Amino acid sequence: MWKIAKSYSESFTIGKNELEKAIYCFITGKPVVFKSGAALRHIESILPDYNAAMGWNEGYKLTADDHADIRKQGMDEKLRRDYQEMNNRVKYLVDHKQENLIGKNVEIAGLLDFPQSQKERDN
Repeated sequence: MWKIAKSYSESFTIGKNELEKAIYCFITGKPVVFKSGAALRHIESILPDYNAAMGWNEGYKLTADDHADIRKQGMDEKLRRDYQEMNNRVKYLVDHKQENLIGKNVEIAGLLDFPQSQKERDN
């Protein structure tokens, strides 16, 4: 689960299946529509929604013990890997002019080689 902030005071939660669209909007500033809201302009931030991911109440303020539980259960690493995977997918699709596939969660041939080719291109 991810918290999308459109401004300091306006945010909503999305699932992993919509993370591609959020990253696309964050990178390009182009509008996207989600099940629970829309971003018609640039997204300010995409952050893990630990409350939703752990099944905790939305308004609950996390404590140090809660963050320890998140780390103990590996939720922080899982969400970090999910984000990196979706970020690579979006960058690949944008670089290969296949933006129409963003948010469709389709399998992408050639994506496994993309992070390596990205590193080589940046060096």
